Amino acid sequence: MNTVYFDPGGAARVITPAGNVVQGNWTAAGGQLCLQTGTGRECWPYNAAFRAGQQVTLVSSCQVASRWTPLSTNPVQASGGERG
Repeated sequence: MNTVYFDPGGAARVITPAGNVVQGNWTAAGGQLCLQTGTGRECWPYNAAFRAGQQVTLVSSCQVASRWTPLSTNPVQASGGERG
């Protein structure tokens, strides 16, 4: 099981079970979460924001199913919205 950190600004870190750190980049656009490392690029479709502790199974662009369990997520930024 790998641990993936999606850092601000698009930087990513993948920590392997052996403790090795693989640097990469991530993007999220058009309903796709993509992770690019030195060994390649893989994207997963998603329909909603991740929620801490709620496991989801996603099938990647490489046709590999993987389970994602967010340990934490960033707070949603208020957009100001309507006043009334």
